[in-house]
Amino acid sequence: MTDRSPDPHDGRSPSAQVRDLVTTAVAALVAAGVRPEVLGRPVPARRVLGVEVRRPRIVSDGDVWRLGSVLLLPDGGLALAGQVVRAREEVRRGYTAESTRARADLAAAASRGGVPDGVAVHLGWRLVDLAALDRTAPEDGDGDAAGPRSRDGESSDDGYCVGDGHGAAASPLSVRDGQVLVAWSPSAAPVPLERYMRERVALAVDAAAAS
Repeated sequence: MTDRSPDPHDGRSPSAQVRDLVTTAVAALVAAGVRPEVLGRPVPARRVLGVEVRRPRIVSDGDVWRLGSVLLLPDGGLALAGQVVRAREEVRRGYTAESTRARADLAAAASRGGVPDGVAVHLGWRLVDLAALDRTAPEDGDGDAAGPRSRDGESSDDGYCVGDGHGAAASPLSVRDGQVLVAWSPSAAPVPLERYMRERVALAVDAAAAS
C-alpha cells in the first residue's frame, strides 16, 4: 500500500473550513473572557406629520469579535470591518472638525439605541459570501476571492449605513490548493486563514489577560 499524506482539509469545502475556523476561534475568545463588540444597524428617525418625534438610533444587530480586518460572527459567519465608533451618551460641546462632530453623532446614536457606553460598534461592515468560495474554487486549486455581500443592504436618510458596500474593498479571502487564504491588508500577501486566526486569537487572549 502506498503511503499518502493526510488531507489537512479532510475533504471539507472552503466555506466549511471558514465556518469551522470561525466557530473554534469564537469559542476560544469566549473562554478567555474576550468581550464581544457590536454590529450596528441604523434605525432612521421617526417623523409624524413631518415632525421628528424620535431621533435616529443605531441598535445592535448581534455580537461580533474583531480579528484585524475581519469580524467573527457567533454563527460561523465572517464579515469585513468598516467604521468603528464607541457608544457614548450625547454631550453638548463644540467641535473644531466636522469629522469629529459626525463621529460624536454616531456614538450618541448608538447610545440612544441601547448599546452600553464604551462598547465598540461596527458600521459599514459587510458579510462575506462564503458560498462564493465554493463556487470560485476550481479543482486544480487557483481560486478567486469570495465577494462580500450586504446582510440587509439598508441605509437611512440620516447618514448611517450598514452593509451598503459603498467604496468597500474586495473580500480578502481566496482559495488555493483547497486551502482558504486571507490577505490582512490590500498590500499583504495572502496567508492561510487558519494561521491568521490562530495568531490573532492568541494576541486577543493575551490582551484580555493583561487588562
